[in-house]
Amino acid sequence: MDSPDLGIKNPEPDSTIPIRVLIVEDEIGLGKLLSMQLEVDPHVTPISCTSGEEALKLLRSARERNATFDLVISDHDLGSGMNGLKLAGLARGEFPSIRFTLYTAIEEKIRNTYTPQQLKENGVDRVIRKPAQMASLLEEVRQTRILKQSQSGNPQT
Repeated sequence: MDSPDLGIKNPEPDSTIPIRVLIVEDEIGLGKLLSMQLEVDPHVTPISCTSGEEALKLLRSARERNATFDLVISDHDLGSGMNGLKLAGLARGEFPSIRFTLYTAIEEKIRNTYTPQQLKENGVDRVIRKPAQMASLLEEVRQTRILKQSQSGNPQT
């Protein structure tokens, strides 16, 4: 079962708000599958990479082009190099408004090791089980739209 969202539930956002999603998954096939699942929403643009280090480069490059990402969905175990939790902390430090979802097969272990507050302090907004259900992915997009809409000063009423 997915962990509860660590944020606050809000009214439905404008579904046409464009969302750029960075998927960090060391298994290329799973990264492509996540992208295809997210592409059912025509206003979502998913980009995939295979490591935390590559993710940070893409986040920084996007910022330089004023094409920032709104959401990162990252696996926890990314092979060699940094893991998803480390990436979350680094990403939150540089990109405080980005939403970060940890996508992992060890979701229960993560929830038993860290409190929701500790995860939030480490940059994680939500933990979802791998493989993710379509509903969980679409909920991440919805929550990201709510955040983006509130940051733009145009909350739904």
